[in-house]
Amino acid sequence: MREISIHNNLSKVAKNIVVNVDIENLSKNQIKRIVKQVENGYATGGDATTSYITRSILREYDIPHFIVGNEHNHHITWKNIPSDHPMFDKLAGAVAITKLTPPANDGGSYYMTWKTGIERLERIITERPSTGNTDLYDVDFTVRNKVLDVSRIELDKDHKGYDLLEKLPDMTEFPLIIGREEYEYPLPYEVVEKDQEEYYA
Repeated sequence: MREISIHNNLSKVAKNIVVNVDIENLSKNQIKRIVKQVENGYATGGDATTSYITRSILREYDIPHFIVGNEHNHHITWKNIPSDHPMFDKLAGAVAITKLTPPANDGGSYYMTWKTGIERLERIITERPSTGNTDLYDVDFTVRNKVLDVSRIELDKDHKGYDLLEKLPDMTEFPLIIGREEYEYPLPYEVVEKDQEEYYA
């Protein structure tokens, strides 16, 4: 597979990159996978063609969704989800179980990093932001998937995204937009804190 490199100078100023994908080169199963994931408001953070296309549709059509890490990472991002979404309840349960077996508090950096991670998750559970991101690395691996398994949100039947899904199998070309901020769904209070830091810098 040939990889295309983009010079760092260009990447700093480019808002996004558009790749025109030949839909006819996708299999029927790949198209079905894209449609199913968009309908479920869900995509993985992997490098598969279907993942790129799904993420592009979710972003450009402003569809409420989750992006979860693949087997190589534990990151999860979400956008425009309701405060009563079950993800928050599952996260609360996972954090409660994780706190039952904390690492040894020896004053070392590992414990402090774990403690900071748990406190960040607890704030998310309390405030239930509609858009945000977090790393689940500090969550006990035996319950981590319980959070990921409910990280879906069904697409409203009246949403404009459904029009695209109906046309997708018959399209010959799809403008895949790879954005600079593809994974940057900051928590609301992190945006405020960053602005304050820049103001006082």
